[in-house]
Amino acid sequence: MTDSPGGTSNIPHLPDNSYRTAARETAEANKTRIARLEELVLALAVKAEEPPRRTRSGDDELDLQKFRTSDGPKFLGPTMEVEPFVKWVSGLQIFFTTKNVTKASDKIKVVGGLIDDSNLLKFYANEASDYLGGSWEAFKTRMFQIALPLNWCMELRKQIHQLTMLSAESFMAYSTRARTLQTLANFDAVGICKITDSDLAQFMVFGLAQDLQDRVAEHQVMEKTPFEYSYFEQRVNASVTAARSAPTAAFHPRTSSATSLINKDDFIWRVHAWLDSEGKCHFCKKTCGSPAGACPGPVDKKFIPIPESFVTPPKPPNYTPPRAWSNAGKPTHPPAGRPSTRSATVAGVAEDNQFDAAALASIQAELAEDGLFSYATEDLEGCYGRLDSAGVAGYEALDIQRWANEDEKAQEEAEHWAEVACEIAGS
Repeated sequence: MTDSPGGTSNIPHLPDNSYRTAARETAEANKTRIARLEELVLALAVKAEEPPRRTRSGDDELDLQKFRTSDGPKFLGPTMEVEPFVKWVSGLQIFFTTKNVTKASDKIKVVGGLIDDSNLLKFYANEASDYLGGSWEAFKTRMFQIALPLNWCMELRKQIHQLTMLSAESFMAYSTRARTLQTLANFDAVGICKITDSDLAQFMVFGLAQDLQDRVAEHQVMEKTPFEYSYFEQRVNASVTAARSAPTAAFHPRTSSATSLINKDDFIWRVHAWLDSEGKCHFCKKTCGSPAGACPGPVDKKFIPIPESFVTPPKPPNYTPPRAWSNAGKPTHPPAGRPSTRSATVAGVAEDNQFDAAALASIQAELAEDGLFSYATEDLEGCYGRLDSAGVAGYEALDIQRWANEDEKAQEEAEHWAEVACEIAGS
């Protein structure tokens, strides 16, 4: 832009009114453009949300075409097993609560899309329509009748009453197993039919070894009022852990009476089968030639060694003991070259000598462990050389107690075998 020689500007001169009108029109145009831009920005910033899908039609009825059953738990089977089915029904009821499915007919219709087991699907296809006008409880009861065995709840309670902790099982695993059974048994149970935590804990204590039961009683774990299962679980778990870590702790799980009876019956049949294969009498264990039940005796209750190679045959359903073979014609003296049998007196003396030698060896081992005896420098007569009379008496008492324990154990085994031997001879 240049000035004229006279000092005046080259901008054309407009009248005052025309200038104001042009400025006003420009401002209004700018205002219109800004408003339009604001509308466009607002339209881009605010995303139009799709209205929620209606899953219900009139009268609060569920719209199954829009209801998503894929979120629900599926039953994959198998039937006749309690735990998977009860867990599935529990999940169903939680699913219905979260999805606000309240009508019985809607629940029954939804269940059809959550079954993936052929047996249960067959029931649903044949009978589900009969329950659409009834209650959900009636349909659920019928499903339990189809999918589970009779008296399934009674069997669960029986398992709880017969709980036994396995020898290689931790107490926490034992507790988890018991709690699972309690949850299954308490499904839909009300009032006194439920198995409470205190009842479950008592059954669990009965399934522990006797020394662990004594520890629980000593610590008064079950006496806490009000009863808290978490407290019980922590205290008993600590007792079991301490008992197993102690070197002298005797941990033996309680054996089931049914298992013991089955094992004893199998053992008795194995002995009978072995005696029959040798032609020996069940009563005197010899080839006496007597018919079953007519042997004059005396009864032989000694242990019968059976070779491991002997295969026990299956027991016939109508088994009767056969007649024993006769020993006529068998030699009464040992064949040439074989030593004669020792008398009972000689055998008894030899056994006593073995016991004396074993007792002496055990005392020497105790002394050597305490540094009071050396096999290299001391003889048998001088093994007590550095002990006073009190020390000798203490070691003698220790050895006497050791042999007393062995005798008690042997007596228990002898009584058990005598009981089994009586059953073998009387069968």
